[in-house]
Amino acid sequence: MKYSTHIFIALILVIFYYVFYYTSIHSFEKKSFFYQNNDKFWAHRVLTEDEFNNSLVFNGVEIDLYFDSLNNYFLIKHDKIVNNQTLQDFLASVDNSKIFYWFDVKNLSSKNYKKSYDRFLFLDSLFKLNNRIIIESKNINYLSHFKNFNISYWLKDYSFFSSLFNINKIKSDLIKFRPNAISCDYKSVDFYSNKFPNYNLICWTNHMNYDKEKEQLSKIVSKKNVKIVLVNKEMR
Repeated sequence: MKYSTHIFIALILVIFYYVFYYTSIHSFEKKSFFYQNNDKFWAHRVLTEDEFNNSLVFNGVEIDLYFDSLNNYFLIKHDKIVNNQTLQDFLASVDNSKIFYWFDVKNLSSKNYKKSYDRFLFLDSLFKLNNRIIIESKNINYLSHFKNFNISYWLKDYSFFSSLFNINKIKSDLIKFRPNAISCDYKSVDFYSNKFPNYNLICWTNHMNYDKEKEQLSKIVSKKNVKIVLVNKEMR
């Protein structure tokens, strides 16, 4: 009897898991996207001019940024990797007239979002970036103020228990703020595509080998709602 009960409970849990993972919770109206190209691969984590020049085989690049409120500029930086160059100086030093940009603002907050927005407006006036950039942050309530720009809501990696509690907040945020895209790790693409099948989705792949893992990458880019996939620069 106990064995049958355990089997029944296990079956219920498996069914619940599959229902949760594979069913959508909101079918948003399809939203146009600024980047319309069948070549969805962009260069991941470009931090120097040399890396930028080596990435020109791609249509776009992703750059990590920290906003320095004291000096009122963006510093190109990923965690402890810093090249001590401002975004303005970087853009002035490279040929960026045709390149698309994904700017990951790491430290957007209540204290700096207004100045950050103003700084992007200033950079746009210098380099005519507006129709070629998407700005990403996990802090969607502050990012939503960047009205003149394409924005992406950074989402946590899928895990059953945390996503079970977070998914309704994400749904609520998407309904309230309507960012142009959501962004996540490639391993979470299936989950978020299932939950929000019409939502524009951009993702990163973190050291996947382009030659050895073409099949998996092909599955990602074949999804209609996936618009950009970041890959390592040497992978192409």
